[in-house]
Amino acid sequence: MNRVALLLAAAVLFAAGRTAAQSVSQFYAGRQITFIVGASAGGGYDRQARLVARHLGKHIPGTPTIIVQNMPGAGSLAATNYIYNAAARDGSVIALVMRNMLLIKNWNPQSVRFDLVGLNWIGSINSEVALVAAWHTAPHKSADDLFEQELIVGGTTGVDPETTPRLLTRSSARSSRSSTATPAPPKSFWRWKGGNCRASAIGRGRA
Repeated sequence: MNRVALLLAAAVLFAAGRTAAQSVSQFYAGRQITFIVGASAGGGYDRQARLVARHLGKHIPGTPTIIVQNMPGAGSLAATNYIYNAAARDGSVIALVMRNMLLIKNWNPQSVRFDLVGLNWIGSINSEVALVAAWHTAPHKSADDLFEQELIVGGTTGVDPETTPRLLTRSSARSSRSSTATPAPPKSFWRWKGGNCRASAIGRGRA
């Protein structure tokens, strides 16, 4: 499965209100671009954003300074809602959000406060192949073991680590429980706030 990170901006990248006599270089010279990341600090999206931010300014006329700001929440929904409704529309704010924002309206329409056509999709900074792995102490050593024993998967609501196990569960006889709900009794569903939390839970044998 290909996974992509989506880079977007609110409205037009270069504001229509900018005077015609002002060049792009003049507009960005000495300015700061806020690079919002719709994920927690230290995870994969955050690292990608900080790598891009380190070099992006050199490729924009006027060489503006790029400042990364983390805005986690609901699998990038908080960041996407913000950039659509509250962020400056003058080219000084861009965002890196999770790919599920393209389809989130299908399963969480009541929380979506943006219209895709009102966002500028700048591009993708990454493409990768997803895989499933169980900790070495888990009883699952092959895909066949999923038919015999339940595998608890740490997930983030609305993103691949949750949606993929649910899809596999519904489309096959395999037992896979995606742990995304609020903590209840032991061995119940769990919600992890990001990749770091999931990795820690896997190492402790909780997912």
